[in-house]
Amino acid sequence: MLLRQMKYFLAVADCKSFSEAAEQCFISQSAISQQMKVLEDELGSELIKRSNRRFQLTDIGEYFYTRSKAIVQETEDLKEEIRKMSTKQNKQFRIGCLSGYIVRRLCTAMNTFLDDHKDISIEVVYGDHDELMSMLHKGELDMVFNDLRYENEASNFGNVFVEEVEGMVAVSVRSPLAKQEEAKVEDLANYTCVLLSSEKHQEEEKNFFRMIFHTENNFILARNMPSA
Repeated sequence: MLLRQMKYFLAVADCKSFSEAAEQCFISQSAISQQMKVLEDELGSELIKRSNRRFQLTDIGEYFYTRSKAIVQETEDLKEEIRKMSTKQNKQFRIGCLSGYIVRRLCTAMNTFLDDHKDISIEVVYGDHDELMSMLHKGELDMVFNDLRYENEASNFGNVFVEEVEGMVAVSVRSPLAKQEEAKVEDLANYTCVLLSSEKHQEEEKNFFRMIFHTENNFILARNMPSA
């Protein structure tokens, strides 16, 4: 007797229909009927009394239904427990990284860390500022590499200053700005800005950079560096 046959039997009893049970179990009606016949032959007892396309469970069928339901549920509970145990054994450290941040140092640090911690895997998630901070607050990330934009932003978390990143303006070689040795913020006022941001937080990103650049620049949304 197979666990799969128990599940087929439970589906038939719950649906009160071989055709509906077969559809629910993703097999043909003839196949599920055959499995019920094999099950009854193995048990040596009739579980389902059939008559005029209708059926009902026999007394033994009712008992077998109750016991099968408990066994199947116990099996599912056991699978879930094993899954949780496996997750705990294979610990995962989740890092959020600001889109566009050069991760060369991060990759070097991760490789060094993993050499000494074989039981831990690292997942890196890229996103914009608000996206990463939201995930950190929800516990979906363990650490983020992000810029601090607001004074009270990191009050609930420990924070370490990593590095100061210089701003860079990338322009077409045909742009008048390309002929200049350097560009001032006011030089950018009339140019459209390509903004790295998720669609959900693009308004927050636009407002932040409008404040930084003191401009009402137009923005084009880009989700990652290649598309930017």
